[in-house]
Amino acid sequence: MLSFKQLTIKNKLIAAILAVTILALLTSSGFYSYYSYYSSRKAILNQMEVTARLISEYAVGPLVFEDKRGGNEIIEKVASIPEISHAYILTKDSTLFAYYKGVNEKEDTLIFHQAGENYFQIKNIIDYQEENFGYVMLLVPKRWVSQMVWKDVSYLVIIFIGTLLVSVFLTQKLQGFISRPIIRLADFAEEIAEHNDYTRSIEHNEKGEVGYLYDRFNHLLTQVRKEEIEQKRINRALKLSKENYQNLFRNSLVGIFRIDIATGRITQANKRTWEIFQVEPVFDQNIFSQFLKVENLWSLLRTLLRHGFIENSEVKLSTKDNSPVWVSVSGRLNAKDNYFEGVIQDITEKKKNYIELQKVNFELDNFVYHASHDLRSPLRTILGLIHISKLEKSKTNIDKILQRVEISVKRMDKLITDLLTFSRNGRIKGQIEEINIRRMIELSIEQIDPTRVEKIRIEIDTKGTAVFKSDPVRVGVVLNNLISNASKYQVEDNPHKYIKIKTDVTEQELALLIEDNGEGIPIDSQAKIFDMFYRASENSEGSGLGLYIVHNVLEKLGGNIYITSEPGKGTSVRVVLPNFANPELLSFISLIEDHS
Repeated sequence: MLSFKQLTIKNKLIAAILAVTILALLTSSGFYSYYSYYSSRKAILNQMEVTARLISEYAVGPLVFEDKRGGNEIIEKVASIPEISHAYILTKDSTLFAYYKGVNEKEDTLIFHQAGENYFQIKNIIDYQEENFGYVMLLVPKRWVSQMVWKDVSYLVIIFIGTLLVSVFLTQKLQGFISRPIIRLADFAEEIAEHNDYTRSIEHNEKGEVGYLYDRFNHLLTQVRKEEIEQKRINRALKLSKENYQNLFRNSLVGIFRIDIATGRITQANKRTWEIFQVEPVFDQNIFSQFLKVENLWSLLRTLLRHGFIENSEVKLSTKDNSPVWVSVSGRLNAKDNYFEGVIQDITEKKKNYIELQKVNFELDNFVYHASHDLRSPLRTILGLIHISKLEKSKTNIDKILQRVEISVKRMDKLITDLLTFSRNGRIKGQIEEINIRRMIELSIEQIDPTRVEKIRIEIDTKGTAVFKSDPVRVGVVLNNLISNASKYQVEDNPHKYIKIKTDVTEQELALLIEDNGEGIPIDSQAKIFDMFYRASENSEGSGLGLYIVHNVLEKLGGNIYITSEPGKGTSVRVVLPNFANPELLSFISLIEDHS
């Protein structure tokens, strides 16, 4: 088929006509050979059946009088029929009575027992007045039919060859009527393409399909001329639009830029972009290396990776002179070419008054108030217990007082530990390592009071075979706080306490789900649970910093936390952490690891 496609149209026509001719000749020859074989076979068998009936009529007398000599004389009459190779007269009990064989035939009086393969076998009953005296059997070699057929086939071959030669001759003469106009059209098309001149058209007086082909080609040339004129008009408009765009790009009040994700290099930017960044144009370095610090960048990049675009995302930059610059970024990720294209606006003044001062002042006041109160509370308790112990003389009561002192000291220690954890989370740069998440969960459970754990059914279900990498210290802080809370706020009289921990690790992220059937979180408290020093439960003896620290740690890791709770029925905490084993995420880390 491939070779046929590579032929010229002239040779294709010749090949197609000859193929049809040969197929027709072969088909007719096949049918004729089939007809010749069966008609020859039928003619021979009809002739032999007539001969067998004649012999049967003459063989009655010899069989009745058991005259074998007469029987042989009768059977030998078939010698005048060359098609018969063997002839037999048999008695009614199949005993050989008379026998004949042709010249050069095998002398075997029992050949009729195995005559089916190479011979036609003709039988006829010998009877007289409805009495059976025996039968006549004639054997005709099948080669006679084959010889007759081969004779016909020889004539067919001669006719086949002659017809084929005539077809070749006529095809060579007639194909030009079809191929010549098409070749002319092809040559004209090649000339048009070579000179790129679409103003011409081809004249013709062809009819039918070829004429239609010429007309359509001329119509195509007309359309190309129109398209060429339209394309010139579009190019002029495009040039004008490009000039307008360049003016808008250079003089825009917002920054317009394109950045290569893998390297962090800006490949294109207008003047306003560099003014907002407060740096000189630099195209051969990571743009984020021009700043001391970049905040919220990981959240922005994670949103970009997940959705493919960002809209009005806010990022805080700290320039090398330590000046804060708040910017709003919008744009779209081109994943195919691995670049981000967007616009940037300076919102520093707006953020400086609305977020920076309010948030810092509120958290500072809140921190001082709660820290001093929570540190003072156990100290006052200890002082009171010491005063009571001085008045107490019973050793048993003094031991109980000391136990309460120990509880207050541990409470103070927990508060100080939480404060240190919060401080370290903001100061210390994390190390990305491979984490066995199941083992880390088990270590967190081991840190819980055994007397509390033994009353709770804990189920751990880990899924996913992907390698998980993150900061083990910060991941441990998240697990310790969440699992501790799930065990701490159980309903005491519930005999079926449980904590279900499920993880699913993919190449993109770790999904962690912690469910319990504890006392739950009041509805009016759920919006405040991540606030500093906030305690949602009256039974809480903690510092109120746990979930606040968890939220800050997850922000550092680029993760998210979602809590749903129903009072009296339990709480469900879902955490999503990026998997830094993913090379795609590592390309983002390279942009922010010095600024996270």
